[in-house]
Amino acid sequence: MENKLAFTLPDKAKEFIEELMNEEFFAISFYTYLSFCCTSKGYFMASKWAMKESESERNHFTRLSEFLQTRGVEPDVPEAESPKIEFTDLRSGIKAAYELEISLTQKYNEIIPLMFKVDIMAYLKLCEFMQVQEYALKEMGELWSMFENAESDQYQRQLEQQRWGEQNETIAS
Repeated sequence: MENKLAFTLPDKAKEFIEELMNEEFFAISFYTYLSFCCTSKGYFMASKWAMKESESERNHFTRLSEFLQTRGVEPDVPEAESPKIEFTDLRSGIKAAYELEISLTQKYNEIIPLMFKVDIMAYLKLCEFMQVQEYALKEMGELWSMFENAESDQYQRQLEQQRWGEQNETIAS
């Protein structure tokens, strides 16, 4: 349903934002699935982290859809695509998550300059998301550097404890 009284959004801008919404929607599914994979292998602290990442991606999706609504557009909800992760251990899951964040950042990097010529308000909104991606890449890069050479299950469990253990939750609170 289109809102007749609104600062309307050009169709091309709507297409760009909905493309990004699809990517964010996939990221929700990805991190939820990653959480399930972690739980099934006994990486319970990492599972909680992945579920929080899924919630963060849901927030991104919601912010984009709310932006469309403020511009008089009723957003389409994308179909959920099943993530394909070859999860063998925590290291493989973290690698897949880092690759996802790189891909998502590349998509924003591709669309943001195009949006500049279409709609400045939407462009500025998307720039906020690029700042979020910058932080996500930093965090995932640090996480991958911890786990990149951790091939044994025992070492991965030690790193899981080090990264997400109770002492870190207390500090973060």
